[in-house]
Amino acid sequence: MNQFLNAWYFFFKNWKDLLPTAMPLFILSLMTMYYVGPLVTPYLNANQFDQLQDFLEDNFFYLTIVDLIYDIAFIAFIAAINAQFYILTTNKQPLKTSDLFSKSLSKIIWLFLASFLSSLIISIGFFFFKILFLIPGIYLFVRFSLFPVFIIIEDRGPVSSLMLSWKMTYQYGGQLFSQTILFFMIMLLVFILSSVIFSIFGQAITIAIIFIEFYVFCIVLSYLYFSLYKSVKNI
Repeated sequence: MNQFLNAWYFFFKNWKDLLPTAMPLFILSLMTMYYVGPLVTPYLNANQFDQLQDFLEDNFFYLTIVDLIYDIAFIAFIAAINAQFYILTTNKQPLKTSDLFSKSLSKIIWLFLASFLSSLIISIGFFFFKILFLIPGIYLFVRFSLFPVFIIIEDRGPVSSLMLSWKMTYQYGGQLFSQTILFFMIMLLVFILSSVIFSIFGQAITIAIIFIEFYVFCIVLSYLYFSLYKSVKNI
């Protein structure tokens, strides 16, 4: 529980240097919502799920491109925020968002490959142990959570970063798993409350607020994992 609370403390202490890192991804999310939302919403409002399925199939290529762009931007964001964690932890001058993304994008191929491999392994875990619902997927997610740290800070490759993440989280897998479950439960509760409280301002504003909350949670959860790296490395 201490790491959980410390992660939030670290965020609120350094939010001015951390939250701007999410701005490029936030803008991308709003742009996607602006262009794709109006195309999908009518089907959802009218409960026309067969027509929605046809729309998704007809536009599969374009939606896949959008999804790929978002995935690349997201992993670049996670790497950038971990770079900022390291800089702040070592009492150095915080980097600008542009410099952080320049650093993460320079390693985007390794980051994307590591993300793809970890997602593949997590998917296999879901397939073979789906009777246990989300448990194996979340556990594997936790065990591979440090690969962006090893790539962005130690300049490791995709395979070695996954192996090092697995090794470093070996003794702490259960603890990180329980904290991650708690984290996801709180995040879901916040999203539900926000969708109710801010609904009076309209759907667009409500979704924008939930996006902001999501990226805040991503930053805090990333630091929760980074704090293990910091502790083991005695930074």
